[in-house]
Amino acid sequence: MKKTNSIYLYKIIFTFIVVLCHYPVLYRHIYNHGGVYGLYVVVDAFFMISGYLLYKNIDRYQEKFGSSWKYTLSRYKQMWPKYIATFIFTFAVICYFDEIRGFRIIQKLYDSFFEIILMQAIGLNREWDYINPPTWYISVIIICGYVMFYMLTKHRDAFVKIIAPICLVIGFSYIYRNIGSMDAVKDTFGVYGNTPLIRGFLDMCLGMYAVKVTEFLQSKVEKTWILKLAANVLLIITLLSGAFSEQTSNDFAFIGILFVIIAIGFIPRKRFAIDGFIEKFSLITLNIYLIHEVFRSYIMPQCFGMPEDLKTETVYTAIYLAFLIVIAILMEVIWKGFKKLSMRKAEK
Repeated sequence: MKKTNSIYLYKIIFTFIVVLCHYPVLYRHIYNHGGVYGLYVVVDAFFMISGYLLYKNIDRYQEKFGSSWKYTLSRYKQMWPKYIATFIFTFAVICYFDEIRGFRIIQKLYDSFFEIILMQAIGLNREWDYINPPTWYISVIIICGYVMFYMLTKHRDAFVKIIAPICLVIGFSYIYRNIGSMDAVKDTFGVYGNTPLIRGFLDMCLGMYAVKVTEFLQSKVEKTWILKLAANVLLIITLLSGAFSEQTSNDFAFIGILFVIIAIGFIPRKRFAIDGFIEKFSLITLNIYLIHEVFRSYIMPQCFGMPEDLKTETVYTAIYLAFLIVIAILMEVIWKGFKKLSMRKAEK
């Protein structure tokens, strides 16, 4: 019997939480009533999933790529075409609506050098005013993935048993003492003190240990559906708690709970009729993430304005989500068509 896991569904849920929390319509209702809510911790779940998959497949990756450079290059080949396409589109929209012309276009491209090469997470020459700000997450995955691949292939025992645990203790302690929450936008300058980079690395290390928790639970618990039910209940409670929480130390508790949820989420389960759709839809979550910034910051406000009542807000939000889904599907169709065309040319 073919099996699946809950991570596909979790990725969809987390993606829509991000794009909805970034939408300006919600800013007015939540940001204006006490500060930033804590749902940004779902980004930590994405980092954990990345760390989980890297550690789980490290032997296969080592055999396939051989070195951390080749592994990182493969990640670039996988992500960069879609990434740069959305960068160009977003850049063009910004130049149009902000009336950036002539030499100012060249200057803005210079300012965006590290963002173009997916290295903005190192925190040099720009703070948070990127062309496509949410893509800091992808940059962190690239940088931290390189480091983790190297350590896991060259010094696995030392990294898993000594280095990573020390990094987790010191890193989370640093964020707690200096930031007080897991909000990434507090400190982004340079490498030292760069909260997004530290945050992503720590979360990916947690994902590595989540693999061991998954294996332990599989070996000890026969009725894994109970664990699945518990994980889903925990997820709902955590998301509701985050929705009504501000930037507080509660974030660290949320991350601990998400760690358990991710570990349980990767436990295989039997497939249901809807799982095929969920798995296919999860393939466009990266596209939705990449494209949502330009729609939420420019296209929606410029073309539709800010709604004045709840009914209009609901309609605008539905339009916003519909735009993202349609464009994301279109991106995936174009990307797959491009890959097929490249393969045919290579065969000739």
